[in-house]
Amino acid sequence: MWTAGHSKSDRSNLTRTARKGAPLNRLAPRRTFTPARSGATDLLDELDRLRSLVFEPIGSTEVGDWTPALADLEERDDEFVVNVEVPGFDRDNMKIERDGRRLLVHAERDEQESEQEREGTMRASTRSSGHLHHEVVLPAEVDRDGIQASLEQGVLTVRLPKNEQSQRHTIDIR
Repeated sequence: MWTAGHSKSDRSNLTRTARKGAPLNRLAPRRTFTPARSGATDLLDELDRLRSLVFEPIGSTEVGDWTPALADLEERDDEFVVNVEVPGFDRDNMKIERDGRRLLVHAERDEQESEQEREGTMRASTRSSGHLHHEVVLPAEVDRDGIQASLEQGVLTVRLPKNEQSQRHTIDIR
């Protein structure tokens, strides 16, 4: 397709050149494909940028100093049960808050031992320290006075009793 500004003679020259056997790649602009900068790399760069936008405002500034939380929300007849995996976090360094229908879990893990406390040379370490922030939006209001939390084997369990108005009940049809 021709754009404005190309004359009829330009079109005929192009046609003649192509007919004479000129390589067609000379007629099209060149695009360089670099496997290292493929779409997957661009996507990973964008995800890293989004991660920094989300987590830097809450105090995390380095990759590895935040921990993603794995959680379940179960609805039962009279309560919601939230289980959050918090391996390596101590109950004394956790805070649980309810704000309306939101349940917020904050935890902080102490820094690893400093180099002065070590007797030898650290050759490898995959342990981490950092923060955990998790939010669960509950489907209904809960009775704030009946909320209970427990920590067992790295899993935080929060039981949130439903308000009377939120509890499921059967309605008879007349």
